Amino acid sequence: MNKSKINSLLIEDNLSSQALVKSALQGVSEITTLDHGNKAIETLKTQLFDLLLLDVDLPDVDGFHLCTLIRNDPQLSRLPIILLTGKSGDTDRIMGLTLGADDYITKPFHPGELRARVLALIRRTMTLDPSTTSTKNLKVGNLKLSIETQRALVSESEIEHLVNLTTIEFKILKLLMGSIDRVFSRNEIIDLVWGNSTFITERTVDTHMSNLRKKLKSAGELVKSVHGSGYRLSNSN
Repeated sequence: MNKSKINSLLIEDNLSSQALVKSALQGVSEITTLDHGNKAIETLKTQLFDLLLLDVDLPDVDGFHLCTLIRNDPQLSRLPIILLTGKSGDTDRIMGLTLGADDYITKPFHPGELRARVLALIRRTMTLDPSTTSTKNLKVGNLKLSIETQRALVSESEIEHLVNLTTIEFKILKLLMGSIDRVFSRNEIIDLVWGNSTFITERTVDTHMSNLRKKLKSAGELVKSVHGSGYRLSNSN
């Protein structure tokens, strides 16, 4: 695993538990915190997360029920979930795993155990290498692309902006982000994005690139035109 951090959503109403999780995952994950579950689905769909840490005993929503809702949502169904709970019985543990949780940790837990389990789950379910197209999220500079939701996230002044992409824009961005610094000719882009059986002109590629750059705001600078060759995506000048 490289030095990049994952993004995790922690849904936990206990302040002490929140602090313990943040301390345990320092250097591993950026943590966004909710103390109620009623906005969980909305938050998961409007921001990009690599992991959900979910307390079962929330004051407003049953964590098991929320886990079920997430697993039944096509947009969120593959999100890794770790359940945190004071319920230590075998029945509850089996229920949580049966409902789709990837791991189940009982309270009180040692910070080292949580950290180790999160790292193990990362190794099993995702890669943080931005040059690998099989990862759920590709990240270069201030640009992040979700393979599952086909949306981009641009960070500017500590604020993340969600960018909706057309199917073609998503395919182009995935292609470029999957091979950092590689120059793709316009003909290669046509073949790999549209298919070689489709009649698309090089000018069409330029138009899509221009629109994509505008949508990505400051992150559009990562998409670079290489004179006489084509396009590449790079975090360097």
